[in-house]
Amino acid sequence: MRAALLLVDVQNDFLERPGLSPPAPVLVERVAELLAGCRTLAIPVLHVRTLVRRDGSNRMPHWQQAGRWACVEGTAGAEAPLELEVLPPERLLAKSYFSAFGNPETERVLRQLDIDTLVVAGLYTHGCIRATILDAYQAGYTVWAAEESVASTEPLHADLTRTHLGERACRFLTNQDILDRLGLPSVTRREVSDARVLPVGCVNGEWLQADDRSLLERRNPANWGETIAFVPLGRAKDIDHAVAVAVAGQAAWGRQTPGERAGHLAGWLRILDDRSQECVALMAREIGKPVVHGQAEFAYALSLLEAAVAQAQQREPDSPVPGVKVRRCPVGVVGLITPWNNPLAIAVSKLAAALAYGNGVVWKPAPEAPRLAMLIMRTLLEAGLPSGCVNLVQGDADTGRHLCAHPDIAAISLTGGIDTGREVAGLCALHGKALQA
Repeated sequence: MRAALLLVDVQNDFLERPGLSPPAPVLVERVAELLAGCRTLAIPVLHVRTLVRRDGSNRMPHWQQAGRWACVEGTAGAEAPLELEVLPPERLLAKSYFSAFGNPETERVLRQLDIDTLVVAGLYTHGCIRATILDAYQAGYTVWAAEESVASTEPLHADLTRTHLGERACRFLTNQDILDRLGLPSVTRREVSDARVLPVGCVNGEWLQADDRSLLERRNPANWGETIAFVPLGRAKDIDHAVAVAVAGQAAWGRQTPGERAGHLAGWLRILDDRSQECVALMAREIGKPVVHGQAEFAYALSLLEAAVAQAQQREPDSPVPGVKVRRCPVGVVGLITPWNNPLAIAVSKLAAALAYGNGVVWKPAPEAPRLAMLIMRTLLEAGLPSGCVNLVQGDADTGRHLCAHPDIAAISLTGGIDTGREVAGLCALHGKALQA
């Protein structure tokens, strides 16, 4: 195998477009990690960038029609961040349209280097990355798409692209998977000893360390100069692990009677009630919620938990017609995605409802209140629920997408913004699962 890294359109103008997911700082960090590993292995690197002439004569027609200018030669917007600058003997190649192969020099250089495997990273997943992968596939290359090192301003289209290309033209792999395959199983990474770096999650009752995950910095909303936490961003492998554990845990939890499950939840209610001051203080510190509002949210959370316990203890519904028996059954493992503004009440209500009916849970809370999510998880563990039936994975929108797309997740329950809801509705439709939003 002879591999090369192809970095496509990682340029400031493209990175600054609104709605980029993952956000530009996260993407740049991930691409830099991949680039550093390839440099360590002396893997050839080609930087392919859109470069528009100053007279605009090579702008794409739809840019001309929209009056759009970007990545003009000689401007800062056409450059890459400093972390991704071109170093000798790496090549910088220009293009005008979508595919990196739109410049014949790309193919010529790759053939000259006797390359048979391409690692593709950059912008945008739904556009230039897609076009580049399809052209590379047609040209006979084995293609590895760097799953964590591509980004898009059209997340639903990006998800469709991953599904389409992953079944045909390439394999989507994490940075570490790619570096492992290239022969660098142990990459030198930042040593994390800061107590503000939180676990990436809690799976099967065990807290998982951040290790090599990207970190999201969280600041004190009342004192922006103070960093209060670094939240690890869960990857596909973290979701895979949590879901596998939840599937096994749900089997035992689902066999319990409604009364037994209600007993566990009643115990959780008592434990949570004892942590009221801590919960309210964390809401104030992490999201800036006034204490009086935090106290009201805590009371509301307990009332929702009580309602779930009472509902779980109700007898089976009456038969709609003679001779027909109705019984409630778990749907399996549900994914819960909860918001930052009511991080306690909404999380507790979703967890309680899912668990009351015997479902397993993988929960991705909003990253704005990570320590509160950890506290909620600790109270669940203290309540003695069967191992693995509830699992927590911290993360961002990408983490949520992996959760929604996982084949063993039967249903998603989401509270979030309108745009998030539309995207998750599309994902659930694409992957054939129920959605409560």
